[in-house]
Amino acid sequence: MMNKNQITIAIQTAIYTAIAGSAIAFSPATLALDTENEIAKPIVQAEQSDETKQVNADEKITVTGSRLRRDSFTVATPLVTMDKEAIGDTGLGEMGQILVDNMPALSFGTSNATSQSSVASTGITTVELRNLGANRTLTLIDGRRVVSNSKSGNYVSMSTIPSGMVQRVEVITGGASATYGADAVSGVVNIITQSGKEGFDFKARGGESTDGGAKEFTLDASYGTSFSDDRGYLYFSSNYDKDYGLKYEDRDRASQEASFSYDADTMRNEILTADGYKPFNETPMSEWRSRSDGTLGGIFQESSKFDEIYWYEGQELNSAPYDQYLEEKVGINSRQFVQLKVPSERVSAALKLDFDITDDITLYSQVQWSGNYTVNDKSPEDSGDSETATYTDRETGEPGTVNLGRIPIDNPYVPAAIRETAGQYKDRIYWDRRLGEVGPVSTDNERETVRAWAGLQGTMFDGEWDWDISAGYGKFHQRQFRNNEIDVFKAKKALDAGYADDGSIQCNDAEARADGCVALNVFGEGSITPEMANYIRVNPTLNTYNEQANIMGYITGDLFEMPAGPVATVFGFEYRKDTQEAVTDDALT
Repeated sequence: MMNKNQITIAIQTAIYTAIAGSAIAFSPATLALDTENEIAKPIVQAEQSDETKQVNADEKITVTGSRLRRDSFTVATPLVTMDKEAIGDTGLGEMGQILVDNMPALSFGTSNATSQSSVASTGITTVELRNLGANRTLTLIDGRRVVSNSKSGNYVSMSTIPSGMVQRVEVITGGASATYGADAVSGVVNIITQSGKEGFDFKARGGESTDGGAKEFTLDASYGTSFSDDRGYLYFSSNYDKDYGLKYEDRDRASQEASFSYDADTMRNEILTADGYKPFNETPMSEWRSRSDGTLGGIFQESSKFDEIYWYEGQELNSAPYDQYLEEKVGINSRQFVQLKVPSERVSAALKLDFDITDDITLYSQVQWSGNYTVNDKSPEDSGDSETATYTDRETGEPGTVNLGRIPIDNPYVPAAIRETAGQYKDRIYWDRRLGEVGPVSTDNERETVRAWAGLQGTMFDGEWDWDISAGYGKFHQRQFRNNEIDVFKAKKALDAGYADDGSIQCNDAEARADGCVALNVFGEGSITPEMANYIRVNPTLNTYNEQANIMGYITGDLFEMPAGPVATVFGFEYRKDTQEAVTDDALT
């Protein structure tokens, strides 16, 4: 088979000039080459005798960060690599975890252990260099930019790549924004897929934390073969990975509350307790507190504008003077609702096909598909008078916001004591309550990604120059199902309640009543009836589509010789188009 460059990538139009191992380059790009197929360009050939011939050659390679062929001693790019053997020795199944555990410069941008409170990010696994953010670390596959796995930015999820498909990983640990732009300020991670491996490979892996929980199960299967007298190469890889997650109750230490501060006057650390901050070294852990005022029964008039603050324990109304109230005494540990690690299920497959059409022209192609499915159970909605929601007017297209607002003082459900206190400042009733009767908020994210590219590459001018032209396409679809959220429009109308002519309690807005409005009682745990909960509950869906299409090409070789050496040159072009569409239902405006 001919010498061939295994990877084509996104390139930017630019010109670099250098002499003696540097170059004039048009359109530098990321290029990583399989070491078994490195371009070895003989520059000196000397006949030793009629029986013996020796070829003296300078090994020329093309590394991540440039398409120029250079010997390995003149490449200035700081590069860290991890090969297939090292990946397999980790005993891990997910690429993001493998890289973070074995490359100190890398950390998680997003993972199932850091996205517990996120609505949109669960199921995505991204990495970042030096904690500068995943949006500043560019992730490539075979040197190519590929479609994003998020609606929030250009984030390529490591969980979409079958681990059996990976031959090695190259990481540029220095900034590469001059080549790639602002999304490579901290560096580049280049996932290089298999080439040359033959035979069938199957792996099964299972594990559980030594402390219990966090079960994992992975299956990997791959097959590679040559055909047509070694002119063609086919490789297929598939992966199934199930992460059972980790719940709050799986770890006793997860319930430990802690809120630290520093006293500059005494120059010592302090820890928050039910009686305020105390010296850290003198306070036992049993007294540590860090709580939220979003209780299941509600807290009312939590403002310095009022003399008294009220809260419910079950159905019992309690109060305390404002200057004696501390939410660490009566609040709730909201961490109990957060999963320590979100469970997920991942399926992926990839097919790679190369074929030598002639001795000088090779066809290469690859198709990848992945599915990632997560369900993230969280706390019931913590609502209050300051809650706002954004929306888009369906008729005009204009954006807007709606505020849930304070409870009217004439709401029939308001206890007399709270109503009396409300008269101290503009007849307002401030409130904060976790709406447990509506149910825990859960986010079901289903992500599916398709990536494909194909191209031709070869040599010209008696093998002195290489060329490559390719086209790629990728599509990402995220279906997001959000359950037990609150319709702020409806909740606002339900709080504006009054008496009907027959003495029953109803919503004051006649149009809202015609739409099924049920007056809302938030005073006390269990005060929200199933009918009330059904009215304010909303289960919106969001569909996000990302698409990317690109065409690129380049030619590279030595333009001419100079006393210090050849002037390596690259001429190239790229066209890339990225589009995004978000489609919501009426429940998510």
